[in-house]
Amino acid sequence: MSGFLILGPLSKDTIIKDGLKTHSVGGAVYYQSRVFSSLNLNHTVVVTLAADDQHLLNEFPEKTTLIPVFKKETVRFENKYFNNDPNKRIQRSNAPNIPLTIEDLLKIFKSEEMDFEGIILSPLLSSDIPLSTVKWLSKKDIPLYAGAQGYLRNLKNCDINLNLRPEFEELLKMVGILFLDENELKAIKINRKETFMESLNRLASYGPEEIVITCGDKGSLIYSQEKVHKIKAYPPLQVGDPTGLGDTYLAAYLSCKKNNKDPIKCGKFAAQIATKKLENRI
Repeated sequence: MSGFLILGPLSKDTIIKDGLKTHSVGGAVYYQSRVFSSLNLNHTVVVTLAADDQHLLNEFPEKTTLIPVFKKETVRFENKYFNNDPNKRIQRSNAPNIPLTIEDLLKIFKSEEMDFEGIILSPLLSSDIPLSTVKWLSKKDIPLYAGAQGYLRNLKNCDINLNLRPEFEELLKMVGILFLDENELKAIKINRKETFMESLNRLASYGPEEIVITCGDKGSLIYSQEKVHKIKAYPPLQVGDPTGLGDTYLAAYLSCKKNNKDPIKCGKFAAQIATKKLENRI
């Protein structure tokens, strides 16, 4: 095997935008697979879902190597957007407890067969990829990359809120590049007095070499070697479904990192790909 290994749940999404409600397959693993497939890059997705929903796997690109792990339920998400701003939304979920465990991965891989160039942690909820699983993966001498969203989400009466969780700092010790959006960064501030740079310096002190913050139409910010690089957004010619923009950016950024270590070039490339997704061209 080669390429990236992507871990996380498939989601049955309900999108509410401009007063219209649509249903689609979603989840970070799905949007990331579309990017890697469009770029003709090898990738394998280990995806959790209920056996009754396995027909939804047909929605993944043909170039994606899929390894389903069947659980008792499939994650469901409702995303309600306001004013076409991908960072202004209300989220609700059924939040099933369907962790991807060490035992699940042992059934799939033997230690010597895990020769991926990188592992992408793409949980939607904090229970999707437990810290114990991440610790096991970290011993494989394969770079780990993570989207922060799932590890910050808390559920209250089906509504999703963002909060700093106790295990988050431990997670960062094992992650090479952390991806999050501006709202998630605000959620992990220790207190109101902590400045933007103080937050980034604190997060980097735990382990990540780079921290990537997406900010919707305001572009993105990349923290690398104690410097922050500003990346402009590319205005879309038309605005489609904004769900999965951050996941798209993550996959595009890492795909560029394969051959180019310059964070600015990778950020510009990721911004271009994210715009294509917003225009429904990916």
